[in-house]
Amino acid sequence: MCNLYNLKVKRWEVAEYYSAEDVWRDELKKNYVSPGRPGLVVIQGETSRKLTIMRWGFPPPTGVKSAVVNVRNYVSPFWRTP
Repeated sequence: MCNLYNLKVKRWEVAEYYSAEDVWRDELKKNYVSPGRPGLVVIQGETSRKLTIMRWGFPPPTGVKSAVVNVRNYVSPFWRTP
């Protein structure tokens, strides 16, 4: 997973492209998505798609306070079973 994504379209364009209902109905405050910040997400339901937001990054393992965005170290706590 990369640390930063540029968002070059408006949220309504994403909703239209994926034929998704726009449940968020607000633009993001920045034109990029970075760790710990909100990003647009299309969720596939049983009968329809919805555009909403989620925080970017993996949930950190127990005891780690910072966002996990790039896991290349296979012996890191990220890969351990809780």
